[in-house]
Amino acid sequence: MTGAPNANVLVLTHNGFCPDGRARSWWQLPIRRQLLVRIDLVPAAQLPQPDQIGPWLERIWTQVDAWVADHTDRS
Repeated sequence: MTGAPNANVLVLTHNGFCPDGRARSWWQLPIRRQLLVRIDLVPAAQLPQPDQIGPWLERIWTQVDAWVADHTDRS
């Protein structure tokens, strides 16, 4: 973000790989399983100042984690 301060940020959130979303590489995706994707575009004008990027990213990751938890098939 500091290297391209006028760039928008795309936050891509997904589920469907495995319960924690991290254990499998893309080539090991499950077959015949629903994969949900959420995409949020944050315009550059709405991004925080450089000294607030850390707290902002923490909020974004909290939102991502909550969305994944709400959209994960635990069966």
